[in-house]
Formats: sequence, structure tokens, C-alpha cells
Amino acid sequence: MRFGRPGRHAWYLALLMLGAYGPARAQPEGCWIRDVASYGDEATWVLCENGRIYKTEDGGRTWAILRLGELRARALRLGSPIHAIVAGAEGVLLLSDDGGASWRRPESGVRSHLNSIAVRGEKIWVAGHEGTILHSADNGRSWRLQPSLTRNNLEGIWFLDGQHGWAAGWNGTILRTADGGASWENVSPGNIYQTLTAIWFRTPEEGWVVGIGGLILHTADGGSSWSRLPSPDPGWLRSILFTPDGTGYIAGEKILASYDGGKSWQPLAFDAPEALLAIVLHRGRLWVFGPHTLATSSDGGASWELAANLFEAKSRRGATLPT
Repeated sequence: MRFGRPGRHAWYLALLMLGAYGPARAQPEGCWIRDVASYGDEATWVLCENGRIYKTEDGGRTWAILRLGELRARALRLGSPIHAIVAGAEGVLLLSDDGGASWRRPESGVRSHLNSIAVRGEKIWVAGHEGTILHSADNGRSWRLQPSLTRNNLEGIWFLDGQHGWAAGWNGTILRTADGGASWENVSPGNIYQTLTAIWFRTPEEGWVVGIGGLILHTADGGSSWSRLPSPDPGWLRSILFTPDGTGYIAGEKILASYDGGKSWQPLAFDAPEALLAIVLHRGRLWVFGPHTLATSSDGGASWELAANLFEAKSRRGATLPT
């Protein structure tokens, strides 16, 4: 089903096909999507709040199901097609080195809710409530708490490489590091108080942070100063990415695109039935996700197709969890 601006009836049928219509609590097999992770053209994983993961390695034609048991999952990242990390409520961390067939559960040392993950090689950072930033330098085998110097909840964390990173969260909080998180500096704008959700940096100098109220912030000096860009979406902006050709996309209540390197943003012709929470690039196609929705575009967002076969997995398997 291709569309520019779908009607209500089309979206209603699509949600039924996705098995998502009605309250998630009333559907034991339902999936409230919390996060999405893609690793190049090789794999895309979708994390459900109830501890299930759907993964595809064939561009979404089939999905395998991993069940993690009782877990209030909140974040997911892939370090490779087989290396995955899941973060959840109350400091829970799970890691897999075999594509999700088995998982280990290291002791995080914290009980804060963990909201966002960044991975660069064997280095992992996890950000969460109460200013929590955890770091592992050995692919998740050991963890230590980094000094964030804030008690504000952190919603997003991003590392450009093993040294340059940024974190963002409540009350307009933005932090940066140039030494892998050994030290963090508060570079929050003085006049921004909204919650900031997602981060993308193209170089150590140029980056963007988005958040509630349609907020789009841009920096050209690594975060020392920030400018607010006009936003055609006044809602909650949840995810941002730039494709290799320099085109930018933001997912929120609308999908925004930038064709001038992130200087200006315009809405695409896409009427989402719910607020979107993630946008990823997989096999040259854009994938956008809401709590119950997946749509894809193969033409840079000019048209969209609902993935009617979402989660119709051909293989189903549980996961071996640590005791």
C-alpha cells in the first residue's frame, strides 16, 4: 500500500494487520515498540517494552522473535549484526554476542531507569535517569559510573567516535565529553527548558539535538553555543538521522526532512496515526516506527508503504537468559 496522505480507513486496516489495534495491555502478544536499532544493511531489531525483540535480516520480509522474559525494556543498540545490548528500568542491562540466542546480565551498579545507548566498537555508554551515565570499555563485561555532574534525567546519548560524545535530557540539559566520558561538561543552552530526546553529530563541531515542543537545536562549535531552528512540527521530536548523501530526517508527530545540510526543515507528506519514535536507514530505505506502526520509503520520503507483514515471523525462538 503506497500513499502520500493515507485516509483513516487505510490506517485502521493497517493497524489491524499489525496486530496493534486496541490497548496493548489487553493483548499478551502485542508489542509496544520502545526502540529500534539498525546495523547497516545487515540487520534491524525492534524492541518491545514487554521484553520481546523482533529482528529481520532480509529487509523486513521475515521477522524472528526473541523473548527476554519479564523486562521493562527501554533502549536497544547493535554493535554488529550479532552483538546487541538492551537497557531497561531499574538499571537492567542485557547483552548478547550471538544474535540474541543467549544473553548475559551484568551488574550495572545502579537502579535508575536506563533510556539510551551508544556503541563504538567495544566501548558502550548508557544514559538514564538522575544523570546516570554508565560506561563499559570491554564490550559490556564490566561497567563503571561516569561523572555527569547533573541530576537531570538523560534521554539520549550519542558518540561520534570513542572520545567525542554528547548526552541530552530534561530541563534543556546537554552534556559533552572529549575524553570518552572520563569528564563531562555542561553545555546546556541558557534559555531552553524542554526535554531533549535525540542527538546527531556529523563532525566533532557540527550537530543537532531535538526534543519536546518541536525543538531543533544546531551547533557549529561542538556545543559551546546553540541556535534554535524553525520547526514545522510543534510536537515531540524523538529521532534524527542523516543519510550518507547529507539529507536529514526527524521523526515526531510528523516526518521532517532537510535538503540543505540541516539548516532548514520541512514536513513530508505523511499522516502518521500516532507519534513516531524512531527513524532508521536500512538497505537504502527509510523505516519509521511508532508504538504500533512501521512504514518504509524507498524514494527518500516522497512516498511511503505500510509494512503489512510486520512481525509475521517465519521463525520463532526464545532466548537463553542469565539466572
